[in-house]
Amino acid sequence: MNLSKELETLFPNEEQITFQEFLLQTKSKSYALLLILLALPAALPVPAPGYATPFGIILVLLGAQLLVRRPAPWFPEWALRKKLPVTKNSPLLNAMVKFLKFFEVFLHPRFRFLTQNAAYRFLGLLVMLCGASMIIPLPLTNTVPSFAIFLIGLALLEEDGLAALGGMLSALGGLALSATLLYFYVRLGSAGVGLVENWLSGLF
Repeated sequence: MNLSKELETLFPNEEQITFQEFLLQTKSKSYALLLILLALPAALPVPAPGYATPFGIILVLLGAQLLVRRPAPWFPEWALRKKLPVTKNSPLLNAMVKFLKFFEVFLHPRFRFLTQNAAYRFLGLLVMLCGASMIIPLPLTNTVPSFAIFLIGLALLEEDGLAALGGMLSALGGLALSATLLYFYVRLGSAGVGLVENWLSGLF
């Protein structure tokens, strides 16, 4: 697999493509590639601002469809007309390709049972919850969950159970952090979020 090259071929020119065009190009790989493409901007070490919330909404929809094992992704008509914020030679595409080149070296089919049957549905549930976390307008609620979705997308694409396990663990950790932030925000407001951020800073 050379996912970084495949991603570049999906955006051959400087014009943005719509979700509908993307689905037509990717066909059977649509779910996995969409998870990767939509999660990566927020999962990058230097996240692209403004993408987490709208992409989180779409990822919730995708996760629900994985959960019920819908054969192919479905989007409402308004979403199909939306254009992906990626074009050939764009800074975002270049960053995504470099990020993927690091991970694709380690990917190959193994422990397939972690990407099939009940595990597949569980991954869909995690995508739903992580997508919902990305929507929350608080700091630290999107990077780890979006990285988890990215790993899950890689796992489904390559049937790599080790990547799936990494995605599961990242998702549970990210969701625990988001729940903690929400709790402190409800109890203490923005000061509560600051307390969690300071505690995490002290750990790392």
